[in-house]
Order: sequence, then C-alpha cells, then structure tokens
Amino acid sequence: MAAGNTNERTDVLAYLNLVKALLMLSVVLYHCMALWLRGGWFNQPPKEESLLLQVAAEWLKTFHTWCFTLVAGYIFCFQKYENKLPDDFGSFICKKAKRLLLPYAIASAFWAAPIYKYFYKCSWRDLCRNFMLAIKPSQLWFLIMLFLVFLLFYLGYSIFSKSITISILFFSILFYVGTVASGVISNYFQIWMVLRYALFFYLGMCFYRKGFFLNKLSSLSLLLIDIICFGIYQVITIHFNKDFVLLELIVDVVGAMTAFVIFIRLSKRLSPKLERKRLCNYVIKNNFYIYLLHQQIIFFVITFLNGKVPAYILALCNFVFSLAGSMGIIWLLQKIRRSRRDGCKEK
Repeated sequence: MAAGNTNERTDVLAYLNLVKALLMLSVVLYHCMALWLRGGWFNQPPKEESLLLQVAAEWLKTFHTWCFTLVAGYIFCFQKYENKLPDDFGSFICKKAKRLLLPYAIASAFWAAPIYKYFYKCSWRDLCRNFMLAIKPSQLWFLIMLFLVFLLFYLGYSIFSKSITISILFFSILFYVGTVASGVISNYFQIWMVLRYALFFYLGMCFYRKGFFLNKLSSLSLLLIDIICFGIYQVITIHFNKDFVLLELIVDVVGAMTAFVIFIRLSKRLSPKLERKRLCNYVIKNNFYIYLLHQQIIFFVITFLNGKVPAYILALCNFVFSLAGSMGIIWLLQKIRRSRRDGCKEK
C-alpha cells in the first residue's frame, strides 16, 4: 500500500476517541431496540410491536461493530506505520491481553455471566461453554474477536499489505466462510466472527494508508446510498425469507465506511463544543467500560417495564437507564479505587 496524505491521517487520529464514543452509543442504542428484532433478542418478546424500532435496530446492526473494527484497523495501521507497536510478538500479545482479555475475564465473572444465568436459567455447563469458551458471552464477544483479529494482522501484516485487491477478495471469502459456518458449527472463541470481521479491520488499514477515498461524496450522499442499500437488502431478505451473504457483505461494508466518514466529520465539528462539556468528556473517556456494562442493565429494564409502558418509552428507558447505570457503576468503582490508592499512600 502506498502511504496517503500524512496531515490528513494525523488529523483523523485526533478525533477517533470521539468517533469511538459515538459508535459505542450506537451499540447501546441498538441493544435498547434489539428487543424488536425479527427472531427475538432477549428471553421474552416485546409486549407491544414496533416496526420503526425493528427497522432502526436492523439498520444500526449494519454498521456499529463493523465500523468499530474498521477504526481499530485504522489505529493499528498508524501504530505499525509509525513503529509504535511492540517489536516482539510476546509483548504484543501481553499488551492486547491486558487491554481485551483481562476485562473480558473480569466482566464475565462478576457481571455478565451471573446476570445471564439469572435471566436465562441455563445450566452451569451451558454457562461455562458460553463464557469460558466464548460461544455466546453477551456483548463481551467483541473483545475476544478483536483480540484474535489483532493477532492475525500482527502476524500477517507484511502479506496483507502487498496487494489491496487480492487481500480484499481473500477477506471477503473469509466473510462468506465465517457466515456460513456460524450457522452450522458452534462459534468457539468467536472464530467465525474473526473471519467475518477481518475484512473491516483491513478496510481501516486501507483508510489510513490510502487516505479518505470517500471525501468527494457529501455526508448526505453517503447516508442516502447507505439507506438505499439497506432498504434493498431488507426487501429482498424479507421477500425470500432468506439471508443472502453477498448482499449482507455489501450492506455492512457500505454501512461501516459511511459511518466512519460521517462520524469523523461530525467529530471535527462537535469536538470544540463537547470538550467544554464535563459529562461528554466523561462518556468519551469511559466509553469502553460503558460498553462492558450496559447490556445487562437493559435486561433489568426490559423485565420491569415490558408491557407496562409504550414501546418507544421502553426503548428510551433502556437507553437512559443503561447509560446512567453504567456511568454510576464506573464512578463508584473509580471512587473505591482512588480511596484504596490514597490509603496505600498514607501507609
């Protein structure tokens, strides 16, 4: 790959923290409306149906985690290109394990797994399979997938950098294999998700090395293209009552790249204003921890309010309480940590 404009790449990096926060909020918003997805999401169906919430959730599903992976690829390529990654493989593994696997283990043991057990009434065997083998570890699946994708690209960076066309074709085939296999074989350690998401990590690398190759299109044009692709995909899949892997790939790629470009542009406009907002800075700084905690709070809100309030109010309550609850837990844990640190210093 040839390097793109250095100033443009550096300019984008300055806004990626806000981009990641916006993507995290889109994931939270998706989970707040996921109850209305076709095929279900939680341990109960919605008492009140809502086509709008269903479509909105389906649309968010086409870009939120895909774009997050694209951003990770962008940052990885910057670190690789600027020699900011550990030189040896062991150090790299340790760094990523501390960042991704340690939070996975802690959040699983003390938060996600116990609450999953409470709501789904699964056996201890199934609980261990879901979390220890990372088959269905709630929202924490993303951490395992991303860890393995990082390892894949650290080892294969020189190979994948030789030809963009061949690499994109290769990762598109992996997407197909991962999608088909996930419906047949259990997703141990999120291996099928690794195959599906590798393409988006690579697209992030392409954005860094080649620059913003969608800059000629306005945000409105990109959004219209994305919505049209999403609409066509929805009509075809509903009409034939079947998922088409190639169409899904196109929609997800368009969605991820569109979200990346638009969120970068939004971040450039919003950053000066948001920097003066204490709450916004708190969300940006702690977006990773909010992601770890939010979904289980939504489980409780749905259990208490499903059927007792209108669908739109329930979705709004999911969003408000999951964010407020997550930030409250984070604040409490940080306060306890500071108190212990201060106590150690006094001794």
